[in-house]
Amino acid sequence: MKIGLVARADNSGLGTVSRELYDNLDIERAVVITNGVYKTFPERFGSALVYPGSLFTDDAVRAFLQGLDCVVTVETPYNWNLYPIARQMGIKTVMLPMYECLPVQHQRPDLYICPSLIDMEAVDGNKVQLPCPVNTDRVWFRKRKKANIFVHNAGHGGLLGRNGTDIFINAIPLVKNPKARFIIRSQTEISLPYNDPRVKVQIANFKEYWDLWDLEGDVFVFPHKFDGLSLPVQEALASGMPLITTEMHPFDKWLPSEFLVPAEKTQEIRISRMITASFVSCETLAARIDAMVGKNIEEQSMLAGAIGEELSWRNWRKMYIAELRKLCEK
Repeated sequence: MKIGLVARADNSGLGTVSRELYDNLDIERAVVITNGVYKTFPERFGSALVYPGSLFTDDAVRAFLQGLDCVVTVETPYNWNLYPIARQMGIKTVMLPMYECLPVQHQRPDLYICPSLIDMEAVDGNKVQLPCPVNTDRVWFRKRKKANIFVHNAGHGGLLGRNGTDIFINAIPLVKNPKARFIIRSQTEISLPYNDPRVKVQIANFKEYWDLWDLEGDVFVFPHKFDGLSLPVQEALASGMPLITTEMHPFDKWLPSEFLVPAEKTQEIRISRMITASFVSCETLAARIDAMVGKNIEEQSMLAGAIGEELSWRNWRKMYIAELRKLCEK
């Protein structure tokens, strides 16, 4: 079975998913799509062809697809003609949809591999729910003992501030315990509206994403506003960090209630479709942090690690391969 991959080669979430698929699915050939915004690392994908999105033309698609049995795309094929062209060539197509960015009307693949329940609910057609697994050979588990350092990953900021960085920043002054320490890690510059010696801002763009999880930190605070199955959340769990994150659909279907903070409000917003965003209040988030400062979290750390391992490539690689093989044999 010869599998192709349409990949992103930057340090975005799509780049991480692309790389994990490439490393774990025995990819025959990849094409790397650049967007001109983030630094790219095409060397992660062997001898992949590299195209700016605007140059991934129909002819480029045909050349890339030649000789493949199926092709896997993440969020978008970057040329929506890829699916009908592949069908004409007798090649099966697969999409890992990201529900919030998937147009309601779109060219459909032969199979959706849905990373979460909310993606399953968003698509019609041939579909199966499989998580975007964590590589626990790279993201190492480390038992956390006391809740002293509360960490937030801002990344590139996230679409419409989806990571909740603003909520975390505004909650910190409301945390009363002077022993609490906070770290905000970001790939872009961040300015705080206050001076608090408990807070450290680290600006970095790691070449290898797993190095991020070797750094200090006890509890991962991620007041997400919308998502299905968040990679930072999964990676934090695999590294042994208990969570403080938003109680929202579908997080509440697979995360323990002790890791969740109730949302203060919800709001309907339009991206490529209408979705529901959930917002944790700064006061509620600060109160949860205050309640944890200095507490023993070994049991919660072990629980986090167990969930992270359940979502690992060790557990899910065979299922991915089986679904692709089944599709190609139809």
